Amino acid sequence: MEEYSSGTLRQLLGSISEVETLTRFVETLYEDHANASVVLVFEIKANLTFLVISHGVVLVTNLGIVGERTVESFGNNEIPFVVLNYRKTQEFVYLALFEVGVRVQVWSKSKTGKCDYVKLLEGSPANASSLEEYFGLDDNILNNVDAFSVNSSSNNSQTLGSSVAVRFAQEDGQLRLGVAFYEIGDSSFLTGEFCEDETFALCESILVSLQAKEIFYCPADLQEKELRKFRDMTARLNFLMTPQDRKEFESSLVVRDLTKVLGDASIPPSTLEQTLVLQALAVLLKCCGLVPDLIESNDEHLSKPRFLLKPLEMSQYLRLDAACIRGLDLLPLNNRELERVASSVKRKDSLYGILNKTKTVMGSRLLKKWLLMPLQNIEEIEKRQNVVETFIENAIFRTEFRDRHLKFVPDLARLCRRFQKLKNVTLRHVICLYQLSIRLPLLLDCFSQYTMADDSSPLKPYWQRLISLHTELDRFEELIEATIDLDLVQNNEYVVSARIDENLSEMMRVKDEILAEIAVVHEDVCSHLNLKTDKLKLERKESAGFFFRLSRKDERLVRGNPHYVILETRKDGIRFVTKALNRLSERYFCICTEYDKKQEEMENKIIQVVASYISVFEEASLVLAELDVLSTFAIVAVDAPEPYCRPSIDQPRTGICLIQARHPIVEENLEGKQFIANDCFLENVSDSDDRLGQVFIVVTGPNMGGKSTYIRTVGVITLMAHIGCFVPAKSARIALTDRILCRIGSTDYQMFGVSTFMAEMLETSSILRLASPSSLIIVDELGRGTCTEEGFGLAYSIAEYIVQHIGCPCMFATHFHELAFLADTFPQGVVQNVHMSAEPDPETQKLQFLYKVEAGICDKSFGIHVAELARFPASVLQDAKDTVDRLEKYGIGEEDSGNKTCSSEKKEAYHFMKWFLAKVQYIQSSSQTESQKKEAIDNLKEVARRSSNKYIQSIL
Repeated sequence: MEEYSSGTLRQLLGSISEVETLTRFVETLYEDHANASVVLVFEIKANLTFLVISHGVVLVTNLGIVGERTVESFGNNEIPFVVLNYRKTQEFVYLALFEVGVRVQVWSKSKTGKCDYVKLLEGSPANASSLEEYFGLDDNILNNVDAFSVNSSSNNSQTLGSSVAVRFAQEDGQLRLGVAFYEIGDSSFLTGEFCEDETFALCESILVSLQAKEIFYCPADLQEKELRKFRDMTARLNFLMTPQDRKEFESSLVVRDLTKVLGDASIPPSTLEQTLVLQALAVLLKCCGLVPDLIESNDEHLSKPRFLLKPLEMSQYLRLDAACIRGLDLLPLNNRELERVASSVKRKDSLYGILNKTKTVMGSRLLKKWLLMPLQNIEEIEKRQNVVETFIENAIFRTEFRDRHLKFVPDLARLCRRFQKLKNVTLRHVICLYQLSIRLPLLLDCFSQYTMADDSSPLKPYWQRLISLHTELDRFEELIEATIDLDLVQNNEYVVSARIDENLSEMMRVKDEILAEIAVVHEDVCSHLNLKTDKLKLERKESAGFFFRLSRKDERLVRGNPHYVILETRKDGIRFVTKALNRLSERYFCICTEYDKKQEEMENKIIQVVASYISVFEEASLVLAELDVLSTFAIVAVDAPEPYCRPSIDQPRTGICLIQARHPIVEENLEGKQFIANDCFLENVSDSDDRLGQVFIVVTGPNMGGKSTYIRTVGVITLMAHIGCFVPAKSARIALTDRILCRIGSTDYQMFGVSTFMAEMLETSSILRLASPSSLIIVDELGRGTCTEEGFGLAYSIAEYIVQHIGCPCMFATHFHELAFLADTFPQGVVQNVHMSAEPDPETQKLQFLYKVEAGICDKSFGIHVAELARFPASVLQDAKDTVDRLEKYGIGEEDSGNKTCSSEKKEAYHFMKWFLAKVQYIQSSSQTESQKKEAIDNLKEVARRSSNKYIQSIL
């Protein structure tokens, strides 16, 4: 960062005193807003130059926006700032609001003459209307995402603001949670009331699934300890938190306001009984700016239903938490990190990036929603699969539907939002809707030609919905064709047709007559000057009206002639008028003013009528978005390096069976290399509902051998099956799963004093508390953050608890090879040992990863071989090998190099006794009675007696 120099600010502000005034004010403001969730923007020159300071500078850099100058700093606190022009500020404000999710304040110089700055406007993801209007954000997006083409590879930034209000209350010693969610552009509120525990696990699952940009809550609802846990949880998830006073929630007018919002739709009786939901809705309506807009407007279209209340039933969805989303790489890197979303799209580093081949912006949004809210209903999942299969089987229809129709669908959700608010709506937006409407018959013909011969086609319901929408839009099309001059649309002119009103038609006739007279005057002057019409230009400007322009070399023809009045002389020629042209120009200006006023009046009436059709276009948006996502699933399935298969969805607790399964993200990034596929059998080995019937797989193997990829493959495929997508495998049978719980990777939260190991323990604690027999647990390298003995003890006890008390399918990758002896503790087949195969090259002794899953345990981690691949110094590698040799000899005695079987038995005995002693130590330190401890140790001895290892038998 450059040192402070007054040059930049003085150049912008005009004087040193102005610089000092701004510096003093910003330093005061900086102390009050030392918060990364608030971005401060200063308007230096109206609609021309803006100054972004403090935390906003980091965002500017991270979002890849290039300022007018390099980053500088000013003031005693060396506050960073960057200068942006209007267009760059427009882009920055949009991304800051809807991508990053922060509050933006715009400050400007006071117009009262005081040397002070005032807050011009403020907005947040929940209510950004003032900023959208000031910066023309919707216009900017509509221009970038034209009504005629949407490229989903670059539309990840086309998100809409969403917000959620939560209300907590203690009832009979139980913490209850009321939730109300709203997404801009959607026509419904999601509401629900739930029981919550002290860990806020359900609240986390809801917030993660909804992906709200802003959360409204009441700090007074929770005790200090609970409030701290709640804030820590939301801060780790990077949500924008906006506290509200208790009185804001306890509005007595919420039912009245809600009635206005819903229009003709009634409030469900169940909602009226949910006090916490009503209170959350009261805050949401106010903070999203919905109530004032509706109360102040008496437009006819508002009498129709605009919003619905829908129940938020989390039991209908497979629940995910932040650890699962991060561990399985479901979404691109977080927008607050250094990597920008646009760059992560180019690299397919997430499941969303792999699947997002949608053609519409609505489809891209819906795909993200489906990924975060997988279904729990087999019938609904199979309906989606049937549609995907139909798209796969009809390649010609799939291509024509996507490339000739979906590709030209505009962002209907954003357009509908404009008409809901009736702000900044023009005939251009009306034409966007019209162009979609006239495309529906072509879309229906496409359906009829390829898929509707069979009445049982899975696409039939969509076809019928589109027919219904087309019928409802017949009168809409007639309205547009009768009222708007469609011939001029090709020239990007959007005007009301003069034919619809006698006065308008008469004024148009007069305009044409005046233009004809002006043309006659033009010809007369050409004749008088003996010039051709292409030599004497007739031009018009709003400020000057009509005038003639003549080149400089022909200036002598009019100079000094009393019939001509010279206006100005420029490089491109001389401008002049005649009395007749002046008179006609004034008449034309007057009639145009009157005509434009009438045009605006008619335009407003047309827009109000069009607004009454918004519910139809919202339905069309939903239908086309669903078809877009389902056809995208088909594209992904057939375009993969190896085709995907249709998974069979079974009842809960029937297990998971994957044949030749592949990780979709890794496979896509291999750049032509073949992915080594593997099988996975997490089937129920018991005929009863006994919890011990669920399989627990211990995965061992070398570092970089593919353990993490293998266990994540199972999680990713399970989730893909629950959203109705085909999966990367030869065949797949997957039981209905209520949760996917992950403990993967190493993450810390230094800002909250949470170390990597503590984060690992918190995630594991959450798994043990939340998992049910119908869940899927994926654990990778548990217990690494402490000493070996404690790490193994924790890993063993946690694994044993999962098998004994939870009994759900679990993939447990570890370097603690002693965990393999769990298989001897439980009935046969409940705990299974597999390992990732690898072997040293016989000639070079370099490690070769085979990436193939084989039965049994891997008794070496090959860590030194991996260090050799990382090019450690030779002396370090040799010292490591010597140390390992000494430790192995100390643990199991001298090896007989001539007898590999003997050496293997010694190692097995060593690992068994290490496990045996750790287990005994764990039992002795437990809170069991002496008789219970003796019984548990006797059971261990019995396991040892059953062993055929001669070294173990000799010890016994």
